[in-house]
Amino acid sequence: MVKNRWLLGSVSFSVSFCLSLLVNRNFNKAFVTGLITVPATFCSVAFVNRKHLTYQKVALKTLHNKTRQLQKWEHRLRNSLSALTASEQRSEANLNFLETELSKLHQQTTEQRQYKQQLGQDLVSLSEQLRQLEAEANYWQTQIHHLEQAKGERDLSVRSLKIEKHKTESTLSALQAQLQQLESEITEQQLQKQQLEKDLANLKRLKPQLEIESLSLQASVKDLEQRKLQLTQSLSVLAAESQTAEAHLSSLLAQLNQLQSQTPKTFSKHHSRTSKHPVLVTAQTSGKINEEWLDFLAKLSPSELQILSAIAHQENPNAALKKIAEENITMPELLIATINELALETLGDLIIEPGSIPPIIADHEYLTNVQRLLKINEVN
Repeated sequence: MVKNRWLLGSVSFSVSFCLSLLVNRNFNKAFVTGLITVPATFCSVAFVNRKHLTYQKVALKTLHNKTRQLQKWEHRLRNSLSALTASEQRSEANLNFLETELSKLHQQTTEQRQYKQQLGQDLVSLSEQLRQLEAEANYWQTQIHHLEQAKGERDLSVRSLKIEKHKTESTLSALQAQLQQLESEITEQQLQKQQLEKDLANLKRLKPQLEIESLSLQASVKDLEQRKLQLTQSLSVLAAESQTAEAHLSSLLAQLNQLQSQTPKTFSKHHSRTSKHPVLVTAQTSGKINEEWLDFLAKLSPSELQILSAIAHQENPNAALKKIAEENITMPELLIATINELALETLGDLIIEPGSIPPIIADHEYLTNVQRLLKINEVN
């Protein structure tokens, strides 16, 4: 490009120098006119380059907007993977859309290449126009006087053009950096596309297993509804018993007040002895594990124990859960659903909170029991 500019400047200088020397027979005037024609030709070339740069800016903006659209679709694809069978169809549609967008990007790159070829043809046409300028030399002889008067104004314009040239070169370097960044983002998106295709293959492979799990979950939901009815009935019975216990407690408190007023010293000694007894009982019973929890521990597989340990000991166990599921060729949601089913069969309740992101233990008491079970498993 620089060689072409120097060649163009040298051609324009030589042509104007020869013409003015033939007309005026003055070497100084011929040299001055040659110098004037050089910036004029550079101005025309700079104007063409400026148009080319504006076109490239528009093309880069469109590319940037389309990459943002691709990122939005990628985010939607990640969210749709958690919706099982319905999300699989949506992800296939989104992949088709991404393929069309990639084909459009390829078309745009081919159009840019064609535009570069067009610029080469324009340079050829400029050389032809230089030949035409030789034929129009007679007309420019009449304009030499006007050009000498406008020399000062053109000097100022040349300075401004140099400043604009520097600005355009800086913007061009910035655009090249942005273009490299876009190319790196496109490669990242292609890698993510390959990962999504692998995930879709895993989903298709796990589809029958998911259908079986959904049927078992429906059966467990029915069992839960029946247990809910039983719990509501037992709660009503417990409410009646609590009312009777409160009435009995109020009567006992009245009797204690009477006894305290009669014998305060003996009552305080007796109260100090009895108050120590429940503390010892709770301290002894707090470290024990129910047989139902031990039965629950025996039914868990090694991968399910790893899932339960990650949820109990980590604040954000998503990465660990994904790694465990990939090692066992399954999904974290399926392992969590199996753990909840076993807990429902043995304990009568769900241990892991359904729908929680990240997964957490449903109750603090359950968390302490799970930690004790994990310690027992490590000892064994």
